[in-house]
Amino acid sequence: MLPWIEPIAGADENENEEDLFEVLDAYIDAPRPRREDPLDDESNNWISEAPYRCPADKAGFDEEHPDPAHRTYGTSYILPASDIYTGLEGIGAIDLSEDNPNVPQEKWKAQRAVSHTYELFSNQERKLGVILDFDQYHTMSNSEGRNALFWDGSADIYPGDPPQEFTEAFIAQVLKFCNFGV
Repeated sequence: MLPWIEPIAGADENENEEDLFEVLDAYIDAPRPRREDPLDDESNNWISEAPYRCPADKAGFDEEHPDPAHRTYGTSYILPASDIYTGLEGIGAIDLSEDNPNVPQEKWKAQRAVSHTYELFSNQERKLGVILDFDQYHTMSNSEGRNALFWDGSADIYPGDPPQEFTEAFIAQVLKFCNFGV
């Protein structure tokens, strides 16, 4: 089951939740990433070590964001499922409003729907990334240059974002599992 993780906020927003770090604490024997100044929530400065930090994550994205991802976000990696969860909320497939007493059940419904869809599409021999490098740290010819851990447990270079038709079929299946619009 893919855990409920909030997406990583943009560098300028820096409202990152520590969900990922909390989930992984039970599985990783390494210090959790932490802010250099725990009292400064506005700072983009994080301290992180392996395995949260890719050794190749050494530079920022551009002049405006010169710090490496692990310094900006606390990790060098992204979890695509977190963006799917946010999308489900955005289109009303799940209700995470403060006045909804069933938020834990809504999150569980989304986790189950996304995880079942990953399983279904992986059984159709699609390689679905669970964790990806935040950026193209490992640029190689004919490749996007991101390392990825896939649903099937393998690790390899991420082949790039799937075609639009695949993405639409994937989202339609997630919505079906959520019983939204069916």
